[in-house]
Order: sequence, then structure tokens, then C-alpha cells
Amino acid sequence: MSNSSIGSRDEGSSTHQLSGSIVRVIFLLLGVGILMPWNAFVSAKPYFQSRLCSDDGQVIVDFELWFGLIWNLSSVLSLGLIILSTIVSDILKKRNRDNTILLSPDASGTPSNDPGSEQICGDSSEGHSFWLVMVPLALYMAVFLVTDLLVLVPNIPPKTFFAVTVAGLAICGTCGAIAQAGIISTAGLFNSKISINPFFSGQALGGVAVSLANFAAASMENPSSFWEQNCQADDYRIQKIRELDSKPTCAPYAEYDWAVFGYFFAGCFILGSCLAGYSYISKYQRSEHRDDYEAVQDGIPEMDEVSPRTGLELNERVCERDSLDQSESSYQDEPTNESLARQFCEERSHDEIISVDLEEYTEEESEGAVFRAIKGPASCVFLTFAVTLCFFPSWISQLRSSQECETHFRLANDLYSPLSFVVFNLGDLVGRMVSEKIPVDRIQHMSSKLVIASVCRIVFFPLFIFCVTENRNGNRLVVESDLYSLLVQFLFAFTNGILISCAFMHAPRLVAHTTTMQERASEMMTFAVNFGLLSGSMLSFPFSQLASKM
Repeated sequence: MSNSSIGSRDEGSSTHQLSGSIVRVIFLLLGVGILMPWNAFVSAKPYFQSRLCSDDGQVIVDFELWFGLIWNLSSVLSLGLIILSTIVSDILKKRNRDNTILLSPDASGTPSNDPGSEQICGDSSEGHSFWLVMVPLALYMAVFLVTDLLVLVPNIPPKTFFAVTVAGLAICGTCGAIAQAGIISTAGLFNSKISINPFFSGQALGGVAVSLANFAAASMENPSSFWEQNCQADDYRIQKIRELDSKPTCAPYAEYDWAVFGYFFAGCFILGSCLAGYSYISKYQRSEHRDDYEAVQDGIPEMDEVSPRTGLELNERVCERDSLDQSESSYQDEPTNESLARQFCEERSHDEIISVDLEEYTEEESEGAVFRAIKGPASCVFLTFAVTLCFFPSWISQLRSSQECETHFRLANDLYSPLSFVVFNLGDLVGRMVSEKIPVDRIQHMSSKLVIASVCRIVFFPLFIFCVTENRNGNRLVVESDLYSLLVQFLFAFTNGILISCAFMHAPRLVAHTTTMQERASEMMTFAVNFGLLSGSMLSFPFSQLASKM
């Protein structure tokens, strides 16, 4: 082999590695940005409390409850409508195809033999996938910008401000769900280590950043008020103070809060970066698909008839040719322009990819077949988030140190609750990072194991009951140990992160490696996420009532 060819291959390898690193960073940024509105609205509690404060010094509505309900409900409804419209579209396409065959007996119904009509890892819906992400992210940014500008308009009546905020939350919930589905479908066309894993790690990283910021803010507050209300008063006074706290007092918003303005402006900047980043990923994806297809076409014989699973056959032929090339070249381990096709061969799960008949993978693939393929990961995601939201943040916010009021150490008093949120987000981040080391494509019956593991998380119900909470019921058995409480919280978050990431890593391998199929699978997976969040948030109320009476 000539030195020039070696040099060009080395240059191509370094360029491919650099592009992969850029893609990884962008998916990490997309993970941070996709939850930016939610984290911003939740963490800016003092700001919204003052904006929703009436003239008599009372907050007009329990805005935290409404924020979560509107966000999750709009997400579930929007994804439900998308899936329903896709089902209707499939039915209409099937009817039109059947009518065409009946009217034209010579119609073969097979795709065109034109090289541009099929792609190894993409299809004609790539433009649809692009706008499925770009438009929601742009609306995301617009809502954030309006929210940021409202910080500079202090004279808005609380009810009007609440109506505008709720409308913005509904838009964000809808756009967030749609954008996340689009991002996940795009990520399914890449190696999971540079797409799915950094995307979900970015979500957890954003949560860690917000929890650390809240912890820092709490540490700068004067702890004397906490000590006076909880540690230096008799039972009667504590009861009266808590009765007064049940109707929070507030001061109406009168002056510009430049810290909040800067916080929302930073969110706008991050979302703008997400728009630019996803545009790069889309361009990179189209370029790679075009190069891979041309390489495969040069190396396969002409086919008299195009199979409904042409894309998969092309991939398999690349696999066969790849195995022959390994004996002829000493550079088989270096990336080439067929990297995505080879990645398909290496990564798909051999024991579960056949769970759905591959002959059915056409553009008119039914939603039912896709659901049957990914029902395991989708069930895992639903059960995992339902259990997680049942405890977090409602029950975890009630956990208290066993040494409260027995020492002046702040981590055992006023900083214990902020510390719990930091522990949860760190555990979630660690779980998602560890998932990168799990070879989900090599584990047999991975779908079943994911469902079993998610069901086993119900063990955290009794484990959390044994933790010390603000409800100091003397009849309830508790473990007087902060180490026990923090360990339970960390394991709870760790299992959440690792199961969610593994489920989303596994799902793309169970459907055809085309943009259309990845879109449909990601829509169902994202629907499972939001439906699990909504179900868990609803279950948290009866659980808290039941647990407080034990």
C-alpha cells in the first residue's frame, strides 16, 4: 500500500474521531438544554412566589403543583396526538396502497432502483426529523425569551402573570416532548456512546448544576430562622408556626431581579447553542449516510428486484464484505466511510432484533409492530419514572437528619434537605455514566431483564418509610442513621439513571435502522417517559398521605 493512501486513511481517521467528539459534546448540550425550562422554572421558586403574591401577602395559587401538572399533562397529550396521527396515517397509506394494487395489476409496489431512493441508515423523512427538533427548540427559546423580558415588567397583575406563565409552560411541555422524541430518533442512528449516553448524561448534569446552585444559595442564608422554628420552641409554638407556614406569606414583586434575568438569559443562550448544534448533527448525519450508501453501492452486485428490507440487506452485505476485507488489509480496525453501516452490524442485539419480522420493515410499518418490538424498554421507562416521581421530589423533600436540633452542624439541620437533592442528582448522573460501560447489545433477553429490574424498585417503598422525615410520628419505626438515609437516596437515584439510559440504548436496536422507524420508536419511548412522570406525580399524593399516617 502506498504512503499516500496510508496518509489519507490516517487523515480520515482523525477527522472521523474529531467529528465523533463534536457530536458527543452536542448531544450532551442537547441533554442540558431539553430540560432547561423545567429546571429554570423549578429553581426560581422565590421569583415566582413574589410574582404571584397578592396585595394581602398571600400566594394566589400553589404554583409548584400547577407547574408540574401542566408540564407533564401537555407532554403526554401532545405525544399521544402525534402517535394517534401516525396510526391514522399508516391506515390511510395502507388503504391507498391496496387500492393502487387493485387498480393497477402491474404495480409491483416495490421501491425505485434509483440509488437515491434508499439509504443505509436514513430515509426520505430526514427533513421531517430535522424540523421535528428545530421548530420546538425555537419555540422553547421564544418562551424563554418572553419569560426573561417579563422580569423587567414588574407591574403585571399576579393572575395575568400566572395565566401567561401557565401558557408558556404548556408550550414548553409540548415542545420539550416533541423535541426530545426527535433528538432520540436521531441519536438512534449514531453509536450510543456518542449520542444516547451523553444526551441523558446532559439531562442529569443539568439537574446537578441546579441542585448545587440551590445548595449554595441555601448555605448563604441565615440558619437562625430554621433553628428558632424547629429547635428552640415548645410543641405548641412549632404547631402554630407550621399552621402559619401552610399559607405562605410573600412580598409582591416590585424591583427588577437582575439575577433571575441573567439566569433566564443564560437559558436562552444555551437553547440557541442547541439549535446550532443540532443543525450541525443533521448536516453531519446526511453527509455520512450519503458516503456510506455510495460505498456500499460500489461493492454489491446489481439486484433484479428490490426487497422491502433493502436497507437491511445492504447492511448485511457490508457485514459480509467487511469480514472478507479483514483478511486482506492490516487497517481493518481504522474508521472508514462505511463506519455507520458496520456499526449497525456490530451493535444490534442478535437475540431480540428478530422479535419483529424484518420483512415488515417498510415505510408503512404499523405502530403496533414497533410497539411490540420496544415494549420491554418502554415498560421499563414507564415503571422507573412512575416509581421515581412517587418519591422525588415530594417525599425526599420531607426527609430530615436523625441529628436535627441535636447539633449546630448545618448539614444536619437547614442544609439537609438541599443536600438530599444534590445526592439524588449526583446518583442519577453516576448511573447514567455507568450505563455507557454496559454492553446492552450482548446481553440476552435484555428487554425482560430491564422490566424485571424496574419492577424490583418497589423495594424502595419500605426503605424510604424507614427514613426519618419531618413527620415525627412516634409510632413509626425508623432507622436513626443519616448514612442509611443518604445511601437509600443514592441507590434510588442510581438505579433510575442506569435503567433509563440502558432502556434508551437498547430500544433503537430493536427496530429498523431508518429515520422513520427511529422516529416512531422514540415517540413511543418519550410518551412512556412523560406518562410515567405524570403517573408518578399523581401517585405521590396518596403515598405521602399514607406514609405520614404510619
